[in-house]
Amino acid sequence: MHKGRRCHSHLASKWTPLVTDGSAGEYMQAIEAIIEASDRHAPRPMDWGEALLYAYLAKAHGSASHRRRAEATVERAIDALDRDVRSLSLYGGVAGVAWLSAHVDRLLASGQEDDVYEDIDRTLTAAAAPSENDRQYDLISGLVGYAVYFLERTPSAAGLAGLSAVIASLSNLAVIDGHNITWHTPAVLVPERQRGIVPDGYYNLGVAHGVPGVIGLLADAERIVSIGPRGRNLLQRAITWVLSQRLEDGSFPYWIAHGVPLRKAGLAWCYGELGIAVVVLAGAHVLRDRALVDVAVSMAVRSASQRDSSRVSDAGLCHGAAGNAHLFNRLFQATGREEFREAALFWFSHALAMRVNGVGVAGYLTRRAADDGSSTWEADSSFLTGTRGIALAMLAAITDVEPLWDRVLLSTLSHRDELCDEQHKTN
Repeated sequence: MHKGRRCHSHLASKWTPLVTDGSAGEYMQAIEAIIEASDRHAPRPMDWGEALLYAYLAKAHGSASHRRRAEATVERAIDALDRDVRSLSLYGGVAGVAWLSAHVDRLLASGQEDDVYEDIDRTLTAAAAPSENDRQYDLISGLVGYAVYFLERTPSAAGLAGLSAVIASLSNLAVIDGHNITWHTPAVLVPERQRGIVPDGYYNLGVAHGVPGVIGLLADAERIVSIGPRGRNLLQRAITWVLSQRLEDGSFPYWIAHGVPLRKAGLAWCYGELGIAVVVLAGAHVLRDRALVDVAVSMAVRSASQRDSSRVSDAGLCHGAAGNAHLFNRLFQATGREEFREAALFWFSHALAMRVNGVGVAGYLTRRAADDGSSTWEADSSFLTGTRGIALAMLAAITDVEPLWDRVLLSTLSHRDELCDEQHKTN
């Protein structure tokens, strides 16, 4: 790892509001309703939603009261972690609370000293050390999630060391598939409800739980620090493997498993072509591969043409309308293409239209799918699937503050004006 920054894209911001007409007021009204209602439907104390929403409101509006609320919520998450440490994961564990603290510190220029993070740095670096044992590699629970925290800590020596440990472990765990590289999830690490379906494990094709998450992480790391030839080799070969899994119609399955029929994913961040297109585009940019940029953009354009809202049942970031809208907003900011602006506006409008007075949290309900194929609807104010994530996406659409919180979605594409000159050159 080298301390030299590449494009400084996580420090500089040239983000522009997507919504600039009178409808911006409708989104702000929805955000305010979510703020008022969410306090009555509190998620787990370690959820990022409340702290991030108040922090970004403070950044956008220069509000001291929002800043105080954000900092107090971070402290509450740290206290909850001290009382109830269940995992090291990014989503709901040690890495997640540490990432939240470091991110809010940086966003609001709070000036925390490095020694505040020393114990966590040490714990997560040890957990990320190369090992031959079965272990989670993914964003939600595993190595990729640890690395998201370490990226927030760069350019500190501890952040660079932790990131190096993660990349070394990912290299050790990689499965060679011809000229390509992938990562296997063994049955013991597959969710219990799926083990009967995939007794030998699977190759997961979702950003949240699978190989595309590794691509997003390596691309983000290369943009911020140099990950070296080994890291770039992993990135290139992983992208090639993922692209080779496309189905005849251009879509992607949820996972690949021996003897199990392929099931096509829909339009979402967590699984499917849209989320994959974003991480592949990020990888193509840092590899300075113009042909691969074209492939990623064509995938994203295909996703932008899909306007069947009936397949999107709620509004959350993970697999809902606001998540789709935010990714298309990111794609528009990165490329300037009109197709992405129109798709973002379509999905934001759909997310706004999903509000139903008198139900859930500020009019929103979240759909929970059960193992038997049935589903329930719940009030949910969380970051990933609930209202605070919806509010963050809407806020990013109406302000000029870059939503760097989406690093935890591995979706922080460089702005088209921030790409280094060398990224426009061929190798």
